[in-house]
Amino acid sequence: MKLHVSIIKSIILLFLISSFLKAEDLIINYEDSLGVNNGALSYNLKLKTPGFNNNLALNYSQLNDDTSIGKGFTSNFQNQIKLCKIEDKELTQYSMKDLKNYCVNGSAIYQISKNEYSFKNNKKIRIQVTIKDDVIDTWILTYPNGTKYFYGNTPASKEVFKNIIITSTNYSTQKIETEEEDIIVTWNLSKVKPMNSSEVLYEYKKLEDRSYLNRIDYADHHITFDYTKAFNTYEKQYITKKLQFNQLLNTINIKNTHNELIYKYKLNHKNEQNNNILSSIILHDRNSIQAKPLTFEYDIYYGLLKNINEHGVPIMLLSKIIKANGFSSKIVYDYPTVNTYDEETQQELLVKQISIDNQLGTQNTISYTYEGYEKKINNVRYFTKIVQANSLNNKIDEIYFSEEEHLKDKVLKSITKVNNTILSEIEKSYELDTRIFDYSEDTSQTEDNKEHKIAKLIKKTIRKYDFKEKEPLTTTVVSYEYDNFDNITKVSSLSKGINSKYKQEVHKSFLNDTQQWLIGQETSKEILKKLNEQTQISMLHKYTYDSKGNKTKEKVSSNDLLKQTTITYDSKGNILSKTYLSRKKSFEYDKLNRMIKEINPLGHTKKYEYDDKCNLPSKVTDANNLSISFKYNTVCQKIEEKNPIGTITQWLYNYDESLDFGLDYQNVGFNTFETSRSSYSVVTKTNKGQWEKTYYDRLNKVVRKVTLGSKGSEIYEDFVYNKKGLLLAKTRPYNKGMFQGDNKNWIINGYDSLDRLIKITKPAQKISSNQYSKFTQTITSPNNKVKIIVKDILGNIIEVKEHNSVIKYKYDSNKNLIQTNTNGQIVSMTYDNFSNKLSLNDPSLGLISYSYNLYDELISQTLPNASIIKISRDSLGRIIEKIQKNDTLNYEYDTAANALGKLAKTSSNIATKEFEYDKYSRLVREKVSIKNKSFETIIAYDEQGRVSNTTYPSGLSVNKEYELNGMLKQLSIPKKDIWDYDYLALEKSFKDVLDRIIALQTKAKEYEKNIAIYNLKAQEYRDTANKYDNTSTIYEKQAKKIRAAANTLQNQANSYQQKALSYRKLANYYFKKFGNTSLTYYKANNGHYGYRNTSCVKKTGKGRCTKYNSMYAYIPKWMISNESYKVSRKFGGSSWYTRPQNKINVSSLYNNWARVYEKASKKEVFKANKLNNEATSKDKEKKRYINLRMKLKKKQMNI
Repeated sequence: MKLHVSIIKSIILLFLISSFLKAEDLIINYEDSLGVNNGALSYNLKLKTPGFNNNLALNYSQLNDDTSIGKGFTSNFQNQIKLCKIEDKELTQYSMKDLKNYCVNGSAIYQISKNEYSFKNNKKIRIQVTIKDDVIDTWILTYPNGTKYFYGNTPASKEVFKNIIITSTNYSTQKIETEEEDIIVTWNLSKVKPMNSSEVLYEYKKLEDRSYLNRIDYADHHITFDYTKAFNTYEKQYITKKLQFNQLLNTINIKNTHNELIYKYKLNHKNEQNNNILSSIILHDRNSIQAKPLTFEYDIYYGLLKNINEHGVPIMLLSKIIKANGFSSKIVYDYPTVNTYDEETQQELLVKQISIDNQLGTQNTISYTYEGYEKKINNVRYFTKIVQANSLNNKIDEIYFSEEEHLKDKVLKSITKVNNTILSEIEKSYELDTRIFDYSEDTSQTEDNKEHKIAKLIKKTIRKYDFKEKEPLTTTVVSYEYDNFDNITKVSSLSKGINSKYKQEVHKSFLNDTQQWLIGQETSKEILKKLNEQTQISMLHKYTYDSKGNKTKEKVSSNDLLKQTTITYDSKGNILSKTYLSRKKSFEYDKLNRMIKEINPLGHTKKYEYDDKCNLPSKVTDANNLSISFKYNTVCQKIEEKNPIGTITQWLYNYDESLDFGLDYQNVGFNTFETSRSSYSVVTKTNKGQWEKTYYDRLNKVVRKVTLGSKGSEIYEDFVYNKKGLLLAKTRPYNKGMFQGDNKNWIINGYDSLDRLIKITKPAQKISSNQYSKFTQTITSPNNKVKIIVKDILGNIIEVKEHNSVIKYKYDSNKNLIQTNTNGQIVSMTYDNFSNKLSLNDPSLGLISYSYNLYDELISQTLPNASIIKISRDSLGRIIEKIQKNDTLNYEYDTAANALGKLAKTSSNIATKEFEYDKYSRLVREKVSIKNKSFETIIAYDEQGRVSNTTYPSGLSVNKEYELNGMLKQLSIPKKDIWDYDYLALEKSFKDVLDRIIALQTKAKEYEKNIAIYNLKAQEYRDTANKYDNTSTIYEKQAKKIRAAANTLQNQANSYQQKALSYRKLANYYFKKFGNTSLTYYKANNGHYGYRNTSCVKKTGKGRCTKYNSMYAYIPKWMISNESYKVSRKFGGSSWYTRPQNKINVSSLYNNWARVYEKASKKEVFKANKLNNEATSKDKEKKRYINLRMKLKKKQMNI
């Protein structure tokens, strides 16, 4: 069960003016995710690799062992099959040569025939082996899509060691005797062979018996790996021998088809407490300019942990991830609640808390608590309950697990609460499927592990609640059925709410070809939908595949309508053609499988060229030979775009933390403006003079937009977000310098605990509000007008009440609107099963009906007067003929120069219209011919492609001028073109508008003079307000300091109290276990003193003891006091020595320490209360000065 903390994801987008970067401009946002999986930390980091289908990924888990990447890190390019430890807890002795216990990336597999194995719970992956000299030489894993993964098919990809005889328990592995015969213990992934597309080849190099990945090749692109000597080359027992980890991955080089470096990732390591840990990852471009690092920090744990790594190195766990923008995630671990600890039990660390930075400079914290902890072999952990609490939204997720033996990792129930109110519940039920692995030659299988129970989800019930109601708002029941390969063949769901219900069934069948091993290929899918009492809608999809698993045909049918798509492929699996009914699209590719041509059904071709370094498009050319070109920087991020008319757009990114919005006098949000909120900025400009700048915060949200206004002025828009990333406030656009200090006109949003918008406050206290209850939303406008919206279970609006009017809506099972009822006035619509509107019946208009072709395009329309409009279309779906009454309108395309894909001519019984285009495919002339007379409209463009002049058939010429920002600056008509009253009136209208603009500008100058006067007065008030601010700030700082001290004392008190409770719990446990029995000291071990009591519980008739009852306890050394004892010498005299207390009552000991900490806790609470009282008095003084300041603010605002 995964409990994801955050999907902290961002796409690397960087646009720079130069292809050579400065380090401060190289802004990289890595795509990563952080989560918790059954108490264990899980971190995934994607590294972009141009030219490869899949990106490289580094994965951290606290359960992972040491690798060449660093402590706890693995990768998706280091896959292995290896011999695993014997899972039998009893001591056994065996030869590694005869061991057949194998694992694929840590997951056990089981033999089902001489040359075939299988996962316990995944039938879809086929595992085969090739045998050489009675030994497994190569593994071949075939995935459901037919892709084959080869392990160990090159000598360097195998790790070979001398066979040994070993003894093994669950807790240790010991070598008994060495034999000289070589055996293979590790097979590394060496080749991936898809049914289509190019192979992926993995090359290894051998260093001291270890295989290290050296190179990956795919479609002439390469990734190479460099290593460096490890800081610590400690030895680790790996089943058969001690391995030396002496090489660390240092560099990942991404190279193009010409073996040129695109960019590289540098992995830096540190040696802490003899651990080789990954400390940072830095991207370097091809010119060795480096981005800011992604940094990792670790904590060391001793405590009660045993030497689980078997190499004497302390446990190091990832504790902090720091991104290039400074945002960090911090992880805290703790021990699970387990009542016993001795030499055969091992306390493991679980994730206790994760804290993630937010926009406000504080942290959002996710805390975890666990119940029913149980650890099994191979690091499998089970719990009965996990609780995840999120401080960000006061949300609590309670996850309950089954306690049945074969369902222990399955979730039975999950409850989500917000502010301790249940928001949703999910209940699950399972059935057990039995798989038998009883191949007689598999010596790794015992009677106990031949039979495996596989759990399948068969039912899920989801209940959602409204905060104000105890009964569920909606209840959804989902059931599942499966085939023999565990493909889901049926999903049935029924959702019920207070005002609606919705039922859906999905039936599927699959191709399970065990010869080609194409498993789970969907061959049919039928979808049945029914909303309320509407007619059930059925849609059937059928699919056909070729021998390589490519989908070659898709048929969609409903109500006797059948639509078919046919697809063809080349030998590499690239789509060559896609034919929908009779319309065919074709595609061509280069040798690197990149699409270079796209040809539509009429033969119009779109062409693509690529940047060889980055494998990204460098030019796209349309059917009229017009091109858009692109340039990229040294880390393959777009920096320039040039359109056909020569406009060049460039982007420049810079780290920029200068943005500060001033004081938060309007209480927009806590600490919103106290520090710089911008992290970087993007400047976009063109060679035509346009310019704009956008500021982003550290979570890539826009916090300010700057655009050009008239006469080169700058126009600002500011944005503020809350801790959840929701828009808290924004300003209306304003000119730079319009507002001094913090006096902006903010539009402020308020949200409820479910993140629904409940309030919008605009300047002058114009407030709009939203209230929610069940399926109803009530909107109140600033003038107190109320609008009520009611929705159904699917989110469709079914009723609107406003201005004493009620509109009701109905929908079909496809969610199409089929009826509106406005105060009894009904308008109805009907649709086919493909959601095409068939009819519209409006009492004010009459009945209108529609018909369509198989492409869902309108081909006829019948009007209320029974007249019919008929429409014909070409193979692109464009209208070529429209027949109405006694007139036929024809359309011609593609015949004009520079105009493929564009309308060239229309003609009817009355008139003909012809269109002419320039070399950039822009309309420049429109000619209308009526009864041998022609009328032309001519259009001209400026250098940026905007309409600059339109000359009408009358000769009237209209000019347009633009500001740099693209806004219309002036519209003018030359006087010589004005020849009648209508045009004179038009000019007067234009002139009136311009005069009004001039008048407003004059008025604005007067206001500017007044602003200067008012600003002086405002400054006076501001200075006084600042004095009050300073005084209130002093009191606030004093109060904060005192309260911080109080909090420290309170935290210490809480810590003492927790320790006291812990010791009380241990005391009760030991009392139940030992009673009042005293235990005697017998040895010291790893920071603890061991105590025991051994008594005889069974004797023979002669009094010899045959059965003992032993009690053991390990107590931290600091809890035990020393005592003196006297030793008499053999020949007289004596000596005094000290030793740990010889006898202890464990329960009494923990009770005594509990009392000590309870007493200490009370003392700290007393001190904290005293300081809190002092802080409260400081707060009162602060508030007094804030009130004085607010009064001045009101005066200032009234100026």
